[in-house]
Amino acid sequence: MEAWPGTLPQSPLAEFEAEPGCGLADEKEERNPQRLRTYPERDTRFQMMMTAAQLAAFRAWWDTTLNQSAPFTAPWLAAMGYGFHFLRLREPPSWSHLGGGRWALTLPVEIIAGVETDGDGNPAIYLPEETE
Repeated sequence: MEAWPGTLPQSPLAEFEAEPGCGLADEKEERNPQRLRTYPERDTRFQMMMTAAQLAAFRAWWDTTLNQSAPFTAPWLAAMGYGFHFLRLREPPSWSHLGGGRWALTLPVEIIAGVETDGDGNPAIYLPEETE
């Protein structure tokens, strides 16, 4: 999965407050990687301030790397308590010129719950408790 470029701002302007979910339609369901399904937890908008050069780099990344629709990881998600999550643009981003070479970029995204991984990067498997 693609990652937010390190040359762009690494956090949005506003704090985001919402509790992450687990990524399963039924949290009590046995967690088996073959049956895990992720879903949009919520829609939101993130806004970033950028220079003209950063905006040009974002537009190139969005057009070529994401092909305008691929999901991506973002460094600010884990800091907000959203480990094992990723983002997907739900509509094209917008930007407005603020003057002096500064731009405001708005990212309308879905926050998607991912699959928790173990220490080796493999999907974490929670087997049902054995009954005797």
